[in-house]
Amino acid sequence: MMTLNQLDTQLHSIWNEAGESPADPACLEALHRAAGIRAGRHRTGGSYWKTAWVAVLALVAIGEFVMLMKPVETTETVSLVTAPSSKGDFYLPDGSHVWLNADSRLSYKTSSPRSVTLLGEAFFDVTRDGSDFTVKTKDLDIKVLGTRFNVRSNPLFGQDQVSLLSGKVEVGACGATQSLQPGEKAEIANGTLTKRTADVTLDACWTGEELVFQNMPLQDILESLEHWYSINFQASAGVVLSQRLSFTIRKESPGEAMTILRRLTGCKLKILDDNNILVTK
Repeated sequence: MMTLNQLDTQLHSIWNEAGESPADPACLEALHRAAGIRAGRHRTGGSYWKTAWVAVLALVAIGEFVMLMKPVETTETVSLVTAPSSKGDFYLPDGSHVWLNADSRLSYKTSSPRSVTLLGEAFFDVTRDGSDFTVKTKDLDIKVLGTRFNVRSNPLFGQDQVSLLSGKVEVGACGATQSLQPGEKAEIANGTLTKRTADVTLDACWTGEELVFQNMPLQDILESLEHWYSINFQASAGVVLSQRLSFTIRKESPGEAMTILRRLTGCKLKILDDNNILVTK
């Protein structure tokens, strides 16, 4: 069995030989063989995403392996990481199913796989086994037994939030605790943990294969697209957020989706940067 240093050297050699084509199947196969892993299942949320390339980075300095779209275990920590243009779904050791949105990271200790840390966005379908399942983000501590819920902890959107679809969760932050029932959302506002009733299905829509909008208000459409593309929409005064639209998103790129919105609403969409779009009349 090769040492970590030997594995690190071999992986970097394969990576360098791939040049600018790390998604080449031959390169992926060589990486898999070197790491001693089998190809895992992965999925993309909307086929505009370029096919997610799979790479193993041997982080010898901290004794941790990180892999895009598939975990590699050490005796310490397992990290699941998705690239900025890819989504993935994984099964944890306890059987819980986790979907990771683009540019997200989920980590856990091998000694306690039902205690995870999240940076980004994830949807959880937790297996009930009698013990607590906990999720920690930058600002929130979430405890569940068995349930389905969405967690967003992305600096792009300014605040951490939890949306509960089924079961029951406890959310702790700012010295307070909130118990959520299905159809409720918890988030931090002005330094206070609050909860409210919401259409939480909008927050979980990104885990599917398509977005179907049937006579839906523009405000809800923009919220769904935020999760689907990891883009933040800002609507200026004068935009009629109550207007209702019907259309479907499957394989469209963000640019194509913006074109659909322009044509249907007559609004202008100004790209402020890679992650922020201003909607104006």
